[in-house]
Amino acid sequence: MSPLDSHITQCPDCRASIVWATTGKGHQMPLDAEPVPAGNVLLSADRKGVHAGVLGPNQAAGARDRDQPLYQHHRLSCPYAHKWARHR
Repeated sequence: MSPLDSHITQCPDCRASIVWATTGKGHQMPLDAEPVPAGNVLLSADRKGVHAGVLGPNQAAGARDRDQPLYQHHRLSCPYAHKWARHR
């Protein structure tokens, strides 16, 4: 059992399994619940919740070399992301 299992919920739009994590800046980020080879987010969980560390390309490559699971923002896989993603 993964420490993230108790934090998995569903996307309200596409019903995919996601995990809500808090970034270093205190923002909530929806992530696909399963790690992906091209991911750039390292997750950790403790009694306060799930924490997301967004990695740069070199950091992500190093994490992959260490076989650390990396996750991706759910907007990259959600067919309804246009409904809720922030626009810049």
